Amino acid sequence: VLNNIGTVLMSVKAYPKAIIYFDSALKINERFNFRGGILQTCNNLGSSFYQLDSFDISKKYLVKALDVARANDEKQDMAATYLTLGKMLIKAKKYHLARKYLDSSLSICKLFDLKYGLMVNNFTRGRYFEQLNQYDSAIFYFKCNMEQIDKLDMAVERSAIYENLYNIYKKSGAIDSALRYHELFTIAMDSINQKKVQQQIAELEIKYQNEKNLNEIQKLNESMYYLQSRTRLYIIGFLLIVSTLLFYILIRRHKSKTIALKNKLFEKEQENLRIELEVRERKLTLNAMHMIRVNEVSYFVSSKLKSLLPQVNLENNHMLIELINELDSAARENIWEEFETRFRNVHQDFNNNLIHLYPELTPTEVKICSFIRLNLTNKDIAVITKRSLRTIENTRNHIRKKMNLDKDANLTRLLLSI
Repeated sequence: VLNNIGTVLMSVKAYPKAIIYFDSALKINERFNFRGGILQTCNNLGSSFYQLDSFDISKKYLVKALDVARANDEKQDMAATYLTLGKMLIKAKKYHLARKYLDSSLSICKLFDLKYGLMVNNFTRGRYFEQLNQYDSAIFYFKCNMEQIDKLDMAVERSAIYENLYNIYKKSGAIDSALRYHELFTIAMDSINQKKVQQQIAELEIKYQNEKNLNEIQKLNESMYYLQSRTRLYIIGFLLIVSTLLFYILIRRHKSKTIALKNKLFEKEQENLRIELEVRERKLTLNAMHMIRVNEVSYFVSSKLKSLLPQVNLENNHMLIELINELDSAARENIWEEFETRFRNVHQDFNNNLIHLYPELTPTEVKICSFIRLNLTNKDIAVITKRSLRTIENTRNHIRKKMNLDKDANLTRLLLSI
């Protein structure tokens, strides 16, 4: 479970948090000498650290994974580890050594007809030649994978290839080709539901927490059943040999223990409810982050396209301007409505209580208070609401004045208490 959670976190680039789960999984695997688990977890740790540019730590885990794969004669795992080492060295700009590991991985993939390994190897070689400014070779290796990717409908890999081809054609000055692949990249990215992946992360975490609590509840239920059965036997046996007083004492003891166990069960149920609320709040924050990311991507793509305007002819210039206008005018009302609905589900009485306590607040100020309660920064709120940072700061000051807060008072803490 720990390794699976780490893998999902790594897929959405939450590498520091993924490393925590992978490290816990590695300790468990080493304790029970589970070599397959050690191999997989070391590979994941190596991949995570190289994404964080910690190349020495990454190499340590990848070499350890390679040693385990060799000892077990796991050719496919050896090919995957060689490939990861190659990727890490490309990022570290050690191209000669990177080529050596890529060739080792390619040899194993060809020998055992590992189609996915060949596809990833071709993609990595495309990145390799792109960094060496050998654009024709890079384009060749990227396009080698398109038939296999289309056959398997691999959306993430397809979008990555479109993005790299767009960058290469842009660098080489082939504007028409760059625009074509940029449009394909935009379409491919829209088909990838990153929000769904983030929700799966939260669901995996709550499932892990609930499994632990359910096991404890089951043990308490078993203890209660055992206690009740034992008490019945005591009552039946002692009725024959003891007085009514002893019977009364046993009944009282049984009741007190039953109450104690019920209290423990109630505490566990309350704990489950608390965890569920925390997860809902985490999902709510993730939803806000998704809104930020959508607006940032829209702004980033629009800015990139605007930078291309001077480089294209009049006919393409008109098409490009239309595309920019569509991006700039794209409404996100459905995203805000979904966020507002989720916020009300988690904090049902927050808006009503806030307006009751501070009736002078405007609807916009109430909305800003909702974001502040999630510990979002002024910059994040500005991105979500498409307002300037100065506007958000001024709005925040107006809110403090209407609440009669002095300079030392913490606005976020106050909103959390409502």
